[in-house]
Amino acid sequence: MGLCSPALRRLSCRTVNQQFFALVHAVMRVEECSFSGLSERGGRIESMFDLAGMAAVDPRADQAALIRQIDELERVKSAAAAGQARAAAALDAMRRADEAAAGVPRAKQGRGVSGEVALARRDSPSRGDRHLGFAKALVYEMPHTMAALECGALSEWRATLIVRESA
Repeated sequence: MGLCSPALRRLSCRTVNQQFFALVHAVMRVEECSFSGLSERGGRIESMFDLAGMAAVDPRADQAALIRQIDELERVKSAAAAGQARAAAALDAMRRADEAAAGVPRAKQGRGVSGEVALARRDSPSRGDRHLGFAKALVYEMPHTMAALECGALSEWRATLIVRESA
């Protein structure tokens, strides 16, 4: 049976194997992750909130510098996605705790959180449900995938695929 179990029928064995080996490779890279290298190489992290500066491209840059910039920005995107996931899961937990303390029935606790997450992410309410579910799965059930996302070893899309296929 191996990696191609009946639970993964909608995917081909090749796709499952590719995702599995991508995850193994990413987990192995987690130990190598360091954001100090980013700030030493490109100086982008210390001006993280200067969005225009992050989006700027030096027209005199050589090809290697442009590739490094793409790599650095991809790592920042991954770290930001991990931060959004942690914040969304924390918001949900905090809201549920507050509502439980206020006597709200358990079935009604947390209503509206996914809509707020969607609004904050400038996305539709239905996508907010997916973002919140993804965040809770990463934070509470998949710490290694979260660590790989935090350090830039995985993109948000790959982390989403891993969470979705493990559900």
